[in-house]
Amino acid sequence: MYLPSKFIKPKFIVPISFFLILIIYFISAPLFRNAFVYFYSNIIVSKTRVFKKIDALKAENIRLLLENKRFNDLIQENKKLKKLLNFQKQHNIEIIPLNVVSIVPSRFRKAIIVDGGENIGIKKDIPILDDNGFMAGKVSKVYYDYSEITLVNDPDFYITVKINDNLGLLRGTLGDDLKVFYIDNKANVKSGDEVLALSYNTHSEFTVGKVKEAKDSQNSFFMDITVKPSSKPYPHKTVFAVR
Repeated sequence: MYLPSKFIKPKFIVPISFFLILIIYFISAPLFRNAFVYFYSNIIVSKTRVFKKIDALKAENIRLLLENKRFNDLIQENKKLKKLLNFQKQHNIEIIPLNVVSIVPSRFRKAIIVDGGENIGIKKDIPILDDNGFMAGKVSKVYYDYSEITLVNDPDFYITVKINDNLGLLRGTLGDDLKVFYIDNKANVKSGDEVLALSYNTHSEFTVGKVKEAKDSQNSFFMDITVKPSSKPYPHKTVFAVR
């Protein structure tokens, strides 16, 4: 057998090898280039597009979740407004919605500012209800186009209340609970009894809360009565004035 190397002188091996490599490179380079372009465009770019599509779907999902929540909030708000309208008809009173503008910034006060005053007929001491019809406070200061509402858990809040057939004075405590004073020991008051605020301006009664604890006092003629308010510590965004 004859090998090509026998006919090629050693000094020509390197140039010929280099020449063969160049020929192979020029023949195969387009194939490698096309393979790379195909891989990049179909694998890398496609993967990037998939990630972008996933991000877009995530954003759309968040939008739909927010829209669904807003829709559910509108349904709940509509139900509450219907409830208040029925409440208004039953009690033959006028209810005025007021938007909460801000909270009074004080550690020793529980009060809010609303966007209505003398311009819409708001007067001092009229009751303020939350969106469930529970008493949330009363008007303490009235200006032309805004008012200050003292909430039930403010230490300056007070109102006459009725528990069963017993009259007392309910006051805020700056805490989570309220206190009722001036109901005689041994009176018919027990835990779970409804506490009704008496509004002499509107001649109506509004639920303030329920008795949390009631016990005879050893150092007084009057019972020690703690009340859990039905309204939230701070109304969310709207309260309702009763006149």
